Amino acid sequence: MNDTLQTSSLAYEVHRFSTADWIVAGTALFIIFNGLSVCIGWWARIPILVQLYPDDAPTHFNTALSFVLLGIGELGIVLRRRGVVIAMAATVTCLVSAELAEYAFHMRLGIDTLFAVPFVGLDAAYPGRMSGNTIACLLLICGGQFCMSKPDRDAGAATTAAVVMKTLAGGIAFIALLGYVVELKNAYGWTDSVGMSIRSWVGFLLLIIARIAALWQRDIRDKPNLPNWFLPFLTIAVVTISIGLIWVFSSPVARPFMLDPRYSALAHRISATIILSVGTLIILGTISVLAARHKAMTARVGEQKLSSVQAQLESTLEASSVGTWTWDIASDRLIADEFTARMFSIAASAAAEGLPAAAYLQVVHEEDRTDVADALERAIQLCGAYDIEYRVRRSDGAFRWLQARGRVESDGAGHATYFHGAVIDITDRKLSELSLRDNNQQLKRSNRDLEDFAYIASHDLKTPLNGIKSAALWLEEDLHDLSDESRKVLGLMRSRISRMERLLDDLLTYSRVGRTETATSDTKLTDIFASIIEVLNPPAHIQVRVEGDLSVIATASAQLEQVLRNLINNAIKHHDKQNGEVVLSGKRVGDFVEFVVRDDGPGILPQFHDKIFQLFQTLKRRDEVEGSGMGLAIVKKLVEQQNGCITVHSQGNGTGAEFRFQWPTRPSTYDAEELAHA
Repeated sequence: MNDTLQTSSLAYEVHRFSTADWIVAGTALFIIFNGLSVCIGWWARIPILVQLYPDDAPTHFNTALSFVLLGIGELGIVLRRRGVVIAMAATVTCLVSAELAEYAFHMRLGIDTLFAVPFVGLDAAYPGRMSGNTIACLLLICGGQFCMSKPDRDAGAATTAAVVMKTLAGGIAFIALLGYVVELKNAYGWTDSVGMSIRSWVGFLLLIIARIAALWQRDIRDKPNLPNWFLPFLTIAVVTISIGLIWVFSSPVARPFMLDPRYSALAHRISATIILSVGTLIILGTISVLAARHKAMTARVGEQKLSSVQAQLESTLEASSVGTWTWDIASDRLIADEFTARMFSIAASAAAEGLPAAAYLQVVHEEDRTDVADALERAIQLCGAYDIEYRVRRSDGAFRWLQARGRVESDGAGHATYFHGAVIDITDRKLSELSLRDNNQQLKRSNRDLEDFAYIASHDLKTPLNGIKSAALWLEEDLHDLSDESRKVLGLMRSRISRMERLLDDLLTYSRVGRTETATSDTKLTDIFASIIEVLNPPAHIQVRVEGDLSVIATASAQLEQVLRNLINNAIKHHDKQNGEVVLSGKRVGDFVEFVVRDDGPGILPQFHDKIFQLFQTLKRRDEVEGSGMGLAIVKKLVEQQNGCITVHSQGNGTGAEFRFQWPTRPSTYDAEELAHA
């Protein structure tokens, strides 16, 4: 299972990117290629790659190199490679700090020309050196990358700090943009260098816009709460833009035509428009801050309520013996709640931090471990559901039965990412099932023993009974001078012997039900009915007929014929009127045929409906009726053997009786292995 996870880890790294990650990655790649083009321009002395137009400040080599490294650092953040981020940010920090030291100590350390010799901007005080605002932006961006590289558990405060620093850098770049628009060098060049180039302020703005867009996608778009970084970002952005607009447009040199008297009226109108715009921006910014603060407070209240609901849910799950878990498949980190940890004898703190799945699997009973591992592997491969019951060994040595259910979550490419599930303690239910299974086995053994006894007893009793019958016949034949009373006694003895024979035959029939395999064939029900009439040969005053069309079914015909014959024979035998009829009908109901045997005889009172299906039960005295009292008991057993049931409907008092039973259109089969383990 671990081999499969390791094989798919590379594909998982590629496909796990969110929309926010793609935004940052795309911007980072653009900045890297832009920086490389400037570096190539310096090495190949191509002016257009270094300076977009003659009046533009050139993008210095060290600045372009810093952008390449910053782009790689942004990719490192996306790919969660902290070492790459720190290495790139540290390299840029050292490079720009060296140039800052040149300004601070009025020295020439050769950093400006370390990688390329300037061929444009030679009229500047320090050819090839970054401007002060470019240095400030690079240091702020590097600080932001340091913060963004921290682990997820520190991401709250770290993200806020990173946004603050990158927003300040974006504000400086925006002021440079305004400086180029109004041709005010003080806005884009803070030192004696040539100033921040167009490529530089575009790169800084792209970096901050991409990061804010990514954070917006991740932290705001689909979440009700307002992240901690949003208020500082909004405040700094509004203040920076407002200060930049006021500074740039309040200077009379911002636009040379504003000094010309011919345009004074226009200049005043422009100034008024600018003041109104700035005021509006400040007001909107203030409203945004207040609205964001209100949303944050509302979200905090919502989070508190959600936490309360989650606590109640956890309490409910705990009371109902249910635990939950989540498995990060790529990192093999399974996080579980306290109940799950207790079931697997794992410390709750370790389970909350996350452990490999093998730590849980090793607690599973040795006989169940392979099945559990196979079920997990199958669910991961198919990105499907997981449902299995197994035993775990507790730390006290006792075993508990658990039912685990879960489902695999996949990415857009169909690769398994997360495995969410729950475990339920089913020990009590399982013990009840095992106890019930043992009781069923004991009951089956008892029934089998009783049937064996009935079979052996009825079979073995027939031998001495035949001897008694033969002796009675010999006596009657040999003794010619018997009195009438003696002959009456011998006749009564022969009658009792015949009844005993019928009883033993019926007992043998009853005990054989279910013992022998039933032959199955396509049976025409009309043929069965004809065979029954031929055997029973009903008297002329009783009409036996079929109602409706009886179809052909595949069934055990011998057993069905025995059931119908017993029911029809009972109806004929107990009929008490000069003329009567017995009607047989049947209709298809799903996989069964429902048979009805109806007569217009004396009927059966409701209080005797259950009694008639019991062994050795008759509604008349033994001497008044021929039979053993087992006919309906045999019928009931044969019907139930086919997973059917039989009922009687009658009110007695000469209203007749109606017997209904279901018989399958296909024979009942049993899984021998299932019965053996039942």
